Amino acid sequence: MLTETSAPPAPIAQTSFEPVSAPVTRFESSRLIVLIALVIHLATGLTRFPPTLYGKITTVVQVVTVCFILLFNSLSVRSDRLIPGLVILTLFATLFSGFHYILHGARLAASAPEAGR
Repeated sequence: MLTETSAPPAPIAQTSFEPVSAPVTRFESSRLIVLIALVIHLATGLTRFPPTLYGKITTVVQVVTVCFILLFNSLSVRSDRLIPGLVILTLFATLFSGFHYILHGARLAASAPEAGR
């Protein structure tokens, strides 16, 4: 119970900005990558799916975004430009990387019979 001398803690939701679409996009892109890898494996027998540069860049952007959100939350700082900008950058990087993985997976699947698996 609050008394006159105590103030309620600041809710984290008011100091942060990360729309629900950001974690959902990250989760769905990971699910899509696993599904594509499974389809390629079942169709061709390939078991190696090396990471791409775009995937690594996307991971760095995602980690940096989460770190800034956590930092700003811990300092109770509100950012109307940096955090929303990082979230949007993360969204586009994740989508671009996901589409690139689709194309990369298609190329791997097409070249598998020639390479002797």
